[in-house]
Amino acid sequence: MKKIFIFTITLIVLTFNTWAQAQTISLAGIVMDDKGETLIGVSIKVKGTTTGVVTDYDGRFRINDIPAGSTLIYTYIGYKPVEETYKESQTQLRIGMTPDVSELDEVVVTARGTQRKVSVVGAITSVQPNELQVPATSVSNMLGGRVPGIISVSRTGEPGQDFSEFWIRGISTFGANQGALVLVDGIEGNLNDIDPADIESFSILKDASATAVYGVRGANGVVIVTTKRGKAGRMRINVKSNATYSYSPRMPEYADAYQYALLANEARVVRNNNPLYTPTDLELYRTGLDPDLYPNVNWRNVILKDYAWNNQHHIGLSGGGEAARYYVSMGFLNSDALFKQDAASPFSANVDYNKLNFRANVDANVTKSTLLSLNIESVFVTQNAPGFGDDNKALWLAQANLP
Repeated sequence: MKKIFIFTITLIVLTFNTWAQAQTISLAGIVMDDKGETLIGVSIKVKGTTTGVVTDYDGRFRINDIPAGSTLIYTYIGYKPVEETYKESQTQLRIGMTPDVSELDEVVVTARGTQRKVSVVGAITSVQPNELQVPATSVSNMLGGRVPGIISVSRTGEPGQDFSEFWIRGISTFGANQGALVLVDGIEGNLNDIDPADIESFSILKDASATAVYGVRGANGVVIVTTKRGKAGRMRINVKSNATYSYSPRMPEYADAYQYALLANEARVVRNNNPLYTPTDLELYRTGLDPDLYPNVNWRNVILKDYAWNNQHHIGLSGGGEAARYYVSMGFLNSDALFKQDAASPFSANVDYNKLNFRANVDANVTKSTLLSLNIESVFVTQNAPGFGDDNKALWLAQANLP
């Protein structure tokens, strides 16, 4: 009986080991283009995992111990991705990749107009308009993390002042005019005045070969923005509306009145001064028996809300015929701060920023070879801002300057 039991256990172990070995496979082969030339540096990844390799100088690769039935994804810049599923080991794979013609035919905006991406030799990055259709108060706030070589810094969260400063490949000029040159439809403009929904194309010129035509003005890079224009056909109406809320993820924790009085006395004593608060004062702060003369107020909770709502709305109309085309849009942005508002007060104590954008782009074919374009842009801004804010340290230093 004992021998039968040992034999059964051994058979189960051997069967399980054979089954486990059959679940993994190894693959090896070579990757070539449509002309039979080997491709170096092709990325090969097991779909759904982080396992992957790249082809060597001969275009060859090997990947071991992957589950049977795995799908390999072959990707290479300028070529269409390839997906292949394998159920058993193979060592003589020949993978063919074809060029992605659509990517090479992509049109980018340069200093000399529009060119096919394949013919551009300068360092130019194009941002797709759909990447800019995110809730944000300005276009400059959308660039950080989306464009290689862009350094973006936002110094404050105050509505109307929370626009980001950005530099292309660092700062090339010291002193004034350190920012990039921004051209909107060929005219120097401001990114923060543009409604993101009006953008048709967005290109960033980075190196000297791409910005040479602008001379010294292009030393810090050039941003070229082209707004939407009308297309022949029936009227198209595009409406977009979004609502977001903002909050402060981290707020300082303040000491209460009693703790503050103790620390203030300690600070004066270590400087060989008399205490600022008497023992009677300390006791009244601790017990709260006289809240009028010895208050204990958390001014952060009294003044600030937990969050503030922001609203952004846009409507665009476009259309026309062969003779003339139009694009008309209007956008509204409202951004509030975290200050509470007294409902009984006619005066708004909150900080807010309201912007109304209006744009009209009209194209008319005067003759077969002459196109007349008219661009009208209006920006109306109303802002309620503090007299002293984070740009003036007088309020912040007031408490520290107490005797």
